[in-house]
Amino acid sequence: MTVVGLVVEGTLDFPIIGAFLEAELPETFARPIRLKHLQPVPDAASGGYSGGGWGRVVGWCKAHHADGIETYFNPIEEEDVVCDLIVVQIDGDAMTPCSDHASFEAPSETCSIEERIESLEKMVLEWLAPTPARVSQIRFAFPTMHSEAWLLAGLKPNEAPWENEADAKTPFRALKPAQPKMNMASWYKIKSEEVGPLGDIIAPQSRSFSSFRDNL
Repeated sequence: MTVVGLVVEGTLDFPIIGAFLEAELPETFARPIRLKHLQPVPDAASGGYSGGGWGRVVGWCKAHHADGIETYFNPIEEEDVVCDLIVVQIDGDAMTPCSDHASFEAPSETCSIEERIESLEKMVLEWLAPTPARVSQIRFAFPTMHSEAWLLAGLKPNEAPWENEADAKTPFRALKPAQPKMNMASWYKIKSEEVGPLGDIIAPQSRSFSSFRDNL
């Protein structure tokens, strides 16, 4: 069993990134995977989660700087969570504000997709400061703008340049049927499970998804 820790912006990102990992990683590792939610943090008392947003991802990474991230791979206490991989997700539209918390400036918002991904990757590695031996156990999910764009590329392939859609959340949520018993969280889960296995359809439309997939 491969245990994958997820550090994502919000609870609606869990099913999106999780579905793609469940579709792609078993082939990579030739064994099943188990997803562990690290951020947003599960709240045992309420049964819900802590707040989300890119700022919470930055905060989590900084709180687990160096020795903190090492405990997920080499636990100190018996009850500590043990991960084989940790996947960090940040929507690419947060690159510039995220750079306010880094030691270097982000490139211009007109930069290439590859430059955006590289900048976010450098930021996360700076915040976490893993040992060289652990860098390969940290993977990245950086949609160019929003993670919903990856879902739209699977649901409505080639109908629009979803990769660069400034607000992919709106057209994705507009697809939800008006069923009172189906909340938004259920809609995300259903559609993520539907699209998760469609990587071969999404990759030609999305360089950010290809980067995520190629580096798993």
